[in-house]
Amino acid sequence: MHIYPLSRLVHAQPVGWEDLLNSIEEGKEYAFGWYQPLREAVVSYCQAKGAGRDTIVRIMRSRALSMWGSRGPEVAKANEDAFDKFETLFYPRIRRFQRNLLRDAQKSVNFEGLQLTGAPHFQVIDENDKERYVFLLAAKWKTKDLKAYLELLSIIVQQRFRKPSQTIWCMDLRTGKDFKWSGSSKRMRAKCAKAARLYRRFERTAEVD
Repeated sequence: MHIYPLSRLVHAQPVGWEDLLNSIEEGKEYAFGWYQPLREAVVSYCQAKGAGRDTIVRIMRSRALSMWGSRGPEVAKANEDAFDKFETLFYPRIRRFQRNLLRDAQKSVNFEGLQLTGAPHFQVIDENDKERYVFLLAAKWKTKDLKAYLELLSIIVQQRFRKPSQTIWCMDLRTGKDFKWSGSSKRMRAKCAKAARLYRRFERTAEVD
């Protein structure tokens, strides 16, 4: 199970899970694809050490226009605005790009009987010479859902990369600031664990039906 839908279940009542899961499934392409050109552009820009900016932005805009039809201009503008925030406010704080994780093999990790998938977007060394795993936040998320997502992402980082949750760097491209998240918390981990266990029961019940 990808950490995105599970993060949406953490604060939802199980009685409404089926409708919520159907809604998430229907909107999956929208949720992932809206800022896909941005993510690709940011990684390309970092890999090129800031060179070829105009070409990278042109490709990003072209992808947005081709992917979204009549909504293309709206999507392209949203991607460009987010890219500008990254370039101006976050890129100067990256000392060295290390690895692109957008197409990293999605190796699952075990959490409360669920096989979780998901990954940060890329890996860098920051201005303080610390290794960081970057998550680009461009869409508007509820704070509680984002915290649940980052908690689940920290499980991926801890198990797959053997790094502490504090290495996650959530760049909020709407505000231009780091999202205030100090790392994994026992309370949120417990909520995520409860949601994972309930989801496993939900799955087993569905299988029996």
